[in-house]
Amino acid sequence: MENNNYYKYVSNDEFGTVYIVLPNSEKGFNCGYSLFIPTGCNIDTTLLVHCCNTGGYGVTNGTLDSSKRAIHLDEANEAAKISSLGGHLNYGYELKIPVLTPLIPRVQGYDTHFFGSRVYNNDISCLVEDNKKRNQKDKLSDEEIIQIKEQCRDLPNQVACMIMDANKLLLQMGISVDEKVIIEGYSAGSKFASGFTLIHPELVKVCICGGNSGISNLPLAKFNNQKLNYPLGVADVKNFNFGLYSSIPKYYYIGSSDYNDPAKTIGEIIDGMMSPLYEGCYTKEEVTFINTKLGTDVQNRFDNLSMIYSNLGINATFHKFDGNHKTAEGKDNNSEVFRSVCNFINTILNNEKTHESSDLNKVN
Repeated sequence: MENNNYYKYVSNDEFGTVYIVLPNSEKGFNCGYSLFIPTGCNIDTTLLVHCCNTGGYGVTNGTLDSSKRAIHLDEANEAAKISSLGGHLNYGYELKIPVLTPLIPRVQGYDTHFFGSRVYNNDISCLVEDNKKRNQKDKLSDEEIIQIKEQCRDLPNQVACMIMDANKLLLQMGISVDEKVIIEGYSAGSKFASGFTLIHPELVKVCICGGNSGISNLPLAKFNNQKLNYPLGVADVKNFNFGLYSSIPKYYYIGSSDYNDPAKTIGEIIDGMMSPLYEGCYTKEEVTFINTKLGTDVQNRFDNLSMIYSNLGINATFHKFDGNHKTAEGKDNNSEVFRSVCNFINTILNNEKTHESSDLNKVN
């Protein structure tokens, strides 16, 4: 590996090694990424892409601090690095596959991890408006706002370039991975995983979305004669391939008592934390559509989404686990959620190997 392209975190040595790959605009990514190689990693395997979700938290003494928000870009970048060492690596260790985590910063006023219409369109107007309300200490300079926009420009293409780069680095380590990845995310990260799959279905083998609040992309340009742009639909997604997208195995899950709702118009305490307001995730028009067409609460929307996908012939599994938004995340490798996600992935990978073996026997 090229020593100037990464540095090593040694805190995960008992499970494997995490490399932090620095941003490289010449290679197509202005954000860096982490690459976890588990101990005993399979040498002919599939790359798992975990969609970062820092919660927008700040950093105190080297750890994520939920009592504060990442205001400035440097703190948001540090929060992303810290988050990349989280419990999601258990999936890689259990499955013995490498894990790539895009180190995408999430600053207050620009919720990149939700990957909504503003981020999709590289529209920082919400960040500019939020900045106007801040006290002098927390205000961003014009230069920093531009820097945030440039670093987070065209995130799906950046992640696609990270995948290509990681594949080359893995080959240098003697690990060969398929061009198609498993992409996974929880809460805000599930929105990114879903959006990336919609935009780059040619790169996705499996999509896992947990805690998605019953809101996901509809692979439709219209719904009840209403035009649907991203993230609700695909009217403005260039060259959308419905056949390819619909064939990708997808796994959606939430807790049966999860009511954490990013499309609420009034904030309230749910499961001991403030439910997010829509301003950071959706426009007013999108919130209206979500609440009038998809359902008025998380559980109802999740059921409706399952029915819509089934009617469209989308390859998707929907499941509810006991628990709320916090407890149904599945970071604990002894949890029912964790085992279920691993089993879903293993089933897909094993079926793929069976087909490959069958095709090889036919050739011979």
